[in-house]
Amino acid sequence: MFHKFSNRKNLFSIKSQNRSTKICKVRLSKFSLVITTPVLLNKKCLAGWNRVEAIVHKDKDLLESKTTVYCRKAPKQVINPFTAIFLGSAQSRMLRQIGGIYTYHKIAPPPQGTRDPFLYVSPGRFDDQLAQLRRQGFKSSKIEELAGGGVVISFDDGFENVLRNGLEPLGRHGFQGLQYIVSDRIGGLNDWDIAKGDTPERLMDQAQIREWIGAGHAIGSHSRTHRNLRKLSRVEARSEIVDSKKALEDMFGVAVRHFCHPYGGFTAETRELVMEAGYQSAVTVLPGFNPPGSDRYALRRIIPLSAGEFVAKVIHRVMRKLSSTPSGRGG
Repeated sequence: MFHKFSNRKNLFSIKSQNRSTKICKVRLSKFSLVITTPVLLNKKCLAGWNRVEAIVHKDKDLLESKTTVYCRKAPKQVINPFTAIFLGSAQSRMLRQIGGIYTYHKIAPPPQGTRDPFLYVSPGRFDDQLAQLRRQGFKSSKIEELAGGGVVISFDDGFENVLRNGLEPLGRHGFQGLQYIVSDRIGGLNDWDIAKGDTPERLMDQAQIREWIGAGHAIGSHSRTHRNLRKLSRVEARSEIVDSKKALEDMFGVAVRHFCHPYGGFTAETRELVMEAGYQSAVTVLPGFNPPGSDRYALRRIIPLSAGEFVAKVIHRVMRKLSSTPSGRGG
């Protein structure tokens, strides 16, 4: 039996098709919906909502009921290119209103011949960016507590140069880092980049990750092997998502609450797997901010680029794309 619900003037009800009496408990707020019910809802009813949690309860007679929590989907975000400029007026305004998540990969000068020099930030530039954030009054935040005036400093992959060149300035400027670790590649190399002809870089080993955690920073999961989840079977994707969480928690004795989609890629199915694994959030490579009602399993992030770097990055991406097409090869 399918059910439908209506929301008129904040009066929320749920009724079955045969017009029987209400048989479930419903709580509605501006951005969230909580339903405690054993019944199945028509998917069309929930088109504007993302399921973010599902809990099965048993009473003293072992009868089951299920509480499902939904988050209202945010309107499609139109990206203002001016918000991409590091601490430009547009970006600063958004940060003061709702906060933001910055994303880094490597804290080191880009080596000659690297495929993407914009995945590197020099140690001096990184130090200067943190100093600018602090001078403008922005505070370090955790993802689950992000609000206006707060910033999250996140790093993908677990590169050793982040520990070597980033640990001291993070501490000096009062920011906590969140490092997304590829659990099966700890102490190894970035083989997913090497396979594409990119520069080998060393990843942190267990002792270095413990040093990172001991300095007050956090870790999340970036899957087991950095495979693109969109291209995997459900069984393979589940292993990448679930087993990496367990491995990191067993190795380091800390809760791993946050996930980073490899290559930023996810589907409705892999998003559900991340949620069911017990993560509180997941980040993507989509640019932008996360206003109230955003899907917390598809969070947007900000690449810290100056105006000149932003233009250079766009040109670099266009040229790289052209050179990889048949018409662009060989000049």
